[in-house]
Amino acid sequence: IVVTKPTVLVIGGGGFIGLATVKKLVKTKKFNVKVADQFSGGTFDQLPKAVEAVTGDMCNTSSASSIIDFAKADVIIFLASYAARPGTYGDLHLLGERFKSITNALTFMKQAVVKPKLFIYGSSADVYGKTYTKLVTTKDKTEPCFPYATLALAAEQLVDQVCRGNDIRHIIFRFSEVYGKRTFKPARTDELAFLISCCFNTPPEEFVGPESA
Repeated sequence: IVVTKPTVLVIGGGGFIGLATVKKLVKTKKFNVKVADQFSGGTFDQLPKAVEAVTGDMCNTSSASSIIDFAKADVIIFLASYAARPGTYGDLHLLGERFKSITNALTFMKQAVVKPKLFIYGSSADVYGKTYTKLVTTKDKTEPCFPYATLALAAEQLVDQVCRGNDIRHIIFRFSEVYGKRTFKPARTDELAFLISCCFNTPPEEFVGPESA
């Protein structure tokens, strides 16, 4: 009996969170893992040997189309963006690039002959406001207080509308932290473990890292 493993495409799989996600996916031995990234950070050589990778820019229309076509994925995990590094929260150019990358991904995903069964969008818990000194849950009101978070929330709404309109199951995954030290240090390993479990099960459509719950 030949068992076909589902294919998972990690867009942004060469980034900080992306690379860790890819390694954990490969470790499960349950998926065929593909990665798309610019690899501007020099992480290409850090990818596991089992991974099939393509270099491309999701902000470029033709490149984004090729990436989605290349994967023919059952699951797409979107982690391609400029992280909210200190000093970049209001950089409109970087924010524009971030939004363009997700709109390109959604555009070519819904046009694909074979659509993914699941789309996971990596967002940010910053949509809840100042999460540096408070714990948040999905029941809290979203009140972004700077451009990066405002755009993240807008992207979430776009993902929700496009996926619902094309019958694609989707998950908004709000990471609690990438850079810096906050009052409540996040359990990054737990967040990634939950993210991987999303590829197996049917979790809620919105999630905030377990250390924030």
